[in-house]
Amino acid sequence: MPSKPLCYNATFQDQISVAFDPAPPFYTTLLEWPGLRPFPDAPRRILKRHIFGYIMAVLFRYSILLPVRLSLCLTSFLFCFLAVIYSYLFPLTRKQQLRISVIYCRLFCAGIGLVARYHNKQYRPKKPGIAVSNHLSPNDIQVIFADIDLNTSSGCGYTVTGQKHTGIIWAIERLVEKLCPALWLERSNADDRRRFMREVLVVCQTRLEDPVLMFPEGYCTNNTRILQFRRAVFEENVTIYPIAIKTTQLYRQSARFGDSFWSEDYFWQYLLRVFTSWAIAYDVYYLKPMERQTPETAQEFASRVQREIAKYADAEPLDFDGRLWYNSEERERLKDLQMQNVAKRIIKLQESDQTEL
Repeated sequence: MPSKPLCYNATFQDQISVAFDPAPPFYTTLLEWPGLRPFPDAPRRILKRHIFGYIMAVLFRYSILLPVRLSLCLTSFLFCFLAVIYSYLFPLTRKQQLRISVIYCRLFCAGIGLVARYHNKQYRPKKPGIAVSNHLSPNDIQVIFADIDLNTSSGCGYTVTGQKHTGIIWAIERLVEKLCPALWLERSNADDRRRFMREVLVVCQTRLEDPVLMFPEGYCTNNTRILQFRRAVFEENVTIYPIAIKTTQLYRQSARFGDSFWSEDYFWQYLLRVFTSWAIAYDVYYLKPMERQTPETAQEFASRVQREIAKYADAEPLDFDGRLWYNSEERERLKDLQMQNVAKRIIKLQESDQTEL
């Protein structure tokens, strides 16, 4: 009989590890060498046409797709950089800033090979409020921002939020904050987290500010599971606009065209994989606005929003926080708590058995 810690670890791995697995590299997609097996127990079959198709696909992906997409992404950064310089010389109106931001996001999305369908546009987020979405990669901000309607006077942008990064993402964050409202935080700093939440709650209740765009999971997942939403922003008198991002069902988690989940250690590695994949295919659903009901706690409201997004994203909602996967101390704390709860239940069962005897 396995020990309790081993039982817990097995259950934990089964529940949460699947949320961070990259898509299986099926060789029939011509994204991987044909000799790789699609499953561990699959027969190894290497056909000449597979090898020929793979070689031709590599030539096409790296000689045509990669330069074109890299050029589009660099063009988006250059456009954004020049717009920032221009804004120092000639102050931009909010409408002009919004238009520049949307053009940048659309150029960037073209660069990563995005093919997206947006549904229920009548439920696009409005100010004031908070737009919350599931999270696959840092590019989700550009994916959502790219669908802003510039042809209506009522169209509004977003106050973007996120974790402070280094490298390429740091450069993007610095450009973004010059063109649209932005709130960044250092997740490892408790004081900074509290400061961030105070600012978010102030902005989301101000009618003059754009709705806050947040990813309450806090971590990227592969669209098969949705992590527990953090309850801090799910307060009373705050309108929540749920957004569900779904990797299109036809090729969901099969890497048929490309895996959109950021699983690499470095962002440039992720971009290289995305640039050389066939496409990133999304269905984005805007859902009906939701508000916290009178008897609900903040955590209950957060769970209700999480389940609604999970339904449209065709993903399983989890009761685990992403910190349990990345933080060993959090894992140990939860393991101890679960073992204490199990011990209490066993004691109660033993006491009830003795009473019956």
